[in-house]
Amino acid sequence: MWQGLIAAATAGMCNAGVGVWAKGAERRQCRPAAFSFLFMVMAGVLSATAATRETAPWGHRGFWFLAMGMGALFYSALVVMILANRYGPPSIVWSLVNLSLVLPIGLSAILLGEPLVGMDGAIGLAFIAMLVCFGRGTASAGDSAPGHTGRFIAALAGVFLTNGLLMFGFKLKNSAWGDAGSGALTAIMFFSGAILTIPALLTHEQGMRFNRGELAFGLAAGLASGLANQFLLAAMDLPAVVAFPVVQGVALVGGVILVAAVYREKLNFPKLLGLGFGIAVIVLAVLRRA
Repeated sequence: MWQGLIAAATAGMCNAGVGVWAKGAERRQCRPAAFSFLFMVMAGVLSATAATRETAPWGHRGFWFLAMGMGALFYSALVVMILANRYGPPSIVWSLVNLSLVLPIGLSAILLGEPLVGMDGAIGLAFIAMLVCFGRGTASAGDSAPGHTGRFIAALAGVFLTNGLLMFGFKLKNSAWGDAGSGALTAIMFFSGAILTIPALLTHEQGMRFNRGELAFGLAAGLASGLANQFLLAAMDLPAVVAFPVVQGVALVGGVILVAAVYREKLNFPKLLGLGFGIAVIVLAVLRRA
């Protein structure tokens, strides 16, 4: 139990780092395709290194289909997140990225038979309250962007579906193969996603030539994401209703603190209240497993 909770919390901390590097890439105006390519190549190398120390179902066709499908989802998630940020407030987009954990929780209950208990409602309510507070805090801080309503709603739906299905993919892997092939799964996933970015790179005038900002932020984010996915896979023995709120809660709380420290952003009252709800999510998840 405790090992899974520690792994989930560590994955959340690594994801918080991804958020900081992604924000830095935006400030440096890095090309999305270049950032994504370097991100996924770095994360893929890290996962491939882990794969050499484990037993993996390399000969199982379903394992490859799942991993490559997750690679397409990962790249799609990056694309729709960029589009959503272009059409509307980034606070809402980030909230939807994290709220997408509702999808794997529901799918795990329906398809994998994981039971839901009374405390799960409190976990869900605390998590939603955390997202609302962070959204309002970000909005009151002046983080907003104009956009087209229809396109924004469509992009938000894409953010929810791609991120939620990606999270459920990790649960499916653990359900089918347990701990075997964790590094192999994420290596295939990241390299498949990286391959999908190549056409966009080749059609750009800069091509495969990366500037310093793209190299620094893309590789740093890939390192953090690769570590986060390894810890997430280690936490998949937990029920989805526990693992994903802990990972996402720590990512949000840690991300707010790191961004405030690195980029000197103000932590207003709604954001501080959101931190409180985030801590409540983690405490309730621990109590559920006690």
